[in-house]
Amino acid sequence: LAVLAQEEEVRDKVARLRELGLSEDEIAAVGSVLGVADAKSDRNLISAIARIALKLAEDRLTVFAFDEFDKVDPESLALLQRILRRAGSGRIVIVVAHRPDAPFDWEEFPNHLEIRLSPLTDDDVARIVASRLGADEVPGELLREVGLKSAGNPLYVEEYLLALEDAGAIKIGEKVSYEAGTAVKVPRSLRGIVAARLERLSDDQRHLLRIAAVIGSRFHDIMVSRVAGRSRESIGEQLLDLVDRGVLVQSAGDEYSFAHQLIAQVILEALPLEVKKELHGAVAEAFEAVYPKHLDELA
Repeated sequence: LAVLAQEEEVRDKVARLRELGLSEDEIAAVGSVLGVADAKSDRNLISAIARIALKLAEDRLTVFAFDEFDKVDPESLALLQRILRRAGSGRIVIVVAHRPDAPFDWEEFPNHLEIRLSPLTDDDVARIVASRLGADEVPGELLREVGLKSAGNPLYVEEYLLALEDAGAIKIGEKVSYEAGTAVKVPRSLRGIVAARLERLSDDQRHLLRIAAVIGSRFHDIMVSRVAGRSRESIGEQLLDLVDRGVLVQSAGDEYSFAHQLIAQVILEALPLEVKKELHGAVAEAFEAVYPKHLDELA
C-alpha cells in the first residue's frame, strides 16, 4: 500500500509538471531532484525551474527574496536573470540584499529599483538602543558611546549593547543605568565583539554552539542532543539560556537559529579542521538516526 501511494504521488507530480508546460526532459530533471527519476541535466533543471516560476507567476504574484546575495553561486544568478528576461506578463518580484561591491548588477532590467542603505543617524541609533533595552529613557552618555563606536551599523549597536550588558556596564531596572567608568574591554570590530561574547560563555555552551553551527542555519534540539550525547531536557535548558543571552532565537517548538549568521561564521572559522571533520561526521550520523526517511532531502 505504501508503494502504491508513493507511485500515485509521483504520477500526480508528473501530471502537474506537464500542466505547467514542462518538456519530458525537464520533467525528468525535476524528477531526479525529487528522487523519482534517474536522469539529470543541470541545463534542463534550470530551464524547468524557470518555466515553473514563470507559469505560476501568470496566476498570482510570485516573490523571491534572498539575503547575503553577494554570495550567490553563478547558476542561481543565471537562473534568476533568465526568469527576469522571460517574465513577459508574469507578475514577479525578486528582492535581494547584498553589499555594494557585489560582482553583478541589475541595471539592464527596466524595472530595477535600487535602495542604498546609509549608516543610521544618531536618532536611529537612539531608537534602536531604547528598543533593545526596553526603556523609554536612555542615559545620554550611553547613547554617545554606542553612536561613536557603532558608526551607524545596526548590528554593531545590538552586539555592543549585549557586550556592555555582559560586562556589567549596563544595568536594567526601572531605569537604565550606565557605569561609564567601568573597565569594559570591547573589541573594535564587529567580529571581535561577537568572538569576545562567545568567550564569556561556558565551555559546555560553546560546545553546543559548535554543533549547532555545523548542523546549519536552523536546527532542532533533538539533533544537538544526539550529537552531544545528552538528554533533550538538559540541552533544551542550555539552548534557552543562549536565547536569553541573545545568541540564539527560538522559533516554532524546538527549532532554533542563530540571532544572526555572523555568530555561526565566527564559530566555524575558529574550528580547527580536524575538529570540523569530526563534528561533520557526528552530525551526518545524527541525521541518519533522527531522520531516516528524509536522507535524500537532507543530503
